[in-house]
Amino acid sequence: MANREDTIEVLVRFGFAHDSFGVLATSGKVLNLENILTDPEERFIVRGGTRLYSLVKAAGEIGELGERISPDQAKFGARYLHQLKRGIFYDERKFDQAYYAGQGLPLLNGDATMYPVAANLKRTFDRDKFIKPSKDEKAFDAGILAAGETIDAFISRQPQARGWLDETAVIAPCKAITAEYRFFVVEGEVVTGSLYRFAGNANFSANIPGELQAAAVAFARLYQPHAVFTMDLAETSDGIRIIEYNCWNASRLYAADAARIFHAVQDYMMGLE
Repeated sequence: MANREDTIEVLVRFGFAHDSFGVLATSGKVLNLENILTDPEERFIVRGGTRLYSLVKAAGEIGELGERISPDQAKFGARYLHQLKRGIFYDERKFDQAYYAGQGLPLLNGDATMYPVAANLKRTFDRDKFIKPSKDEKAFDAGILAAGETIDAFISRQPQARGWLDETAVIAPCKAITAEYRFFVVEGEVVTGSLYRFAGNANFSANIPGELQAAAVAFARLYQPHAVFTMDLAETSDGIRIIEYNCWNASRLYAADAARIFHAVQDYMMGLE
């Protein structure tokens, strides 16, 4: 779970009801789910890794997620599953860079080419390239594809890569980036943000320059993949650019104001029909 200890501290401090869970690597079952599902009308806000929201999204019935679902929980299984799914703020198409690259946005990798991985396993380039998966489900880690290295070799040496043969690779020229920032957006409003990398190194700070904050506010109005989302921006010599959009449920908070984002998301959920 992203920022697990900091997240729990905020939830406790502000009196948010919460429960912990785990995901079995072998079966994809969610541990402790049977103790979490106590009221089919209760609304959930889910925080976990990309694998969790992939499992919830794919589930057709509640028994696919829990090992010890009771008969009563199974009776209301459709309602429980509905509540879990709407607590994950994700749209596969709208978070896919292959889709939003066509929206006229100021993207850092607006000059990228999309390569279906399965059809380009042995493709190489004569100079280093930046490579990342197009979808937000993180089938493999972003990085530098070295000159002469195949796409297959780059992904295969990542122990956590999964489902990548069905992925599209975003491949672009390498860029010089001064700093990278993460902003959290709820219903079009930038709630909080954090510096997370400076000069290529991890560096967390809630102090955000005014021009970055202004750019985030302006960019948040250009495209909204969901009512709740994360938007990463890069500061470059060519100006401020959008790195990517991420599902908030699996996004690290870094030094952002966790209380503000949780209150904003809670208010959004309580306003749903």
